Amino acid sequence: MLSIVDGLVFDGVRSEPVERPVHMEGGRVAALEGRPPEGARVVDAGGRLVTPGLIDAHFHAYTVSLDLPEMEALPMSYVASKAARRLEAALRRGFTTVRDVAGGDIGLRMAFDQGLIDGPRDLYTGPGLTRTGGHADPRPGHLAIEVLGHHGGEAIS
Repeated sequence: MLSIVDGLVFDGVRSEPVERPVHMEGGRVAALEGRPPEGARVVDAGGRLVTPGLIDAHFHAYTVSLDLPEMEALPMSYVASKAARRLEAALRRGFTTVRDVAGGDIGLRMAFDQGLIDGPRDLYTGPGLTRTGGHADPRPGHLAIEVLGHHGGEAIS
């Protein structure tokens, strides 16, 4: 059980935040009134704003470079380490859920579940699909280069 006290709560219904406690159980809001239950961990918000968790509906944990051929050539251990930092930073910015499009995998989920990394709930899709020459296929048309099978996406003809 977690209780956040002395906070201004924005509930998404009222136009202005209201000072009230937030009592949570199992990661969900259980009550918005009353004293902290016996044994609850109490966090003093110090008059700061308390809001529902944010959702990033278009997140790329594994996109560590905008140069797709470079990103495909990077070692996966490096990419996973950078992804962990990106996810932790998203959580610190208030995102409690990310929709990880064209990326993420079961390995990140396992790392979350085992407490190896902190971050928001990661709704990953796995590799993206693109048509040959499409959005995620950076190959010039005149070269026979095989890319996008590692962790960015897969081109389909």
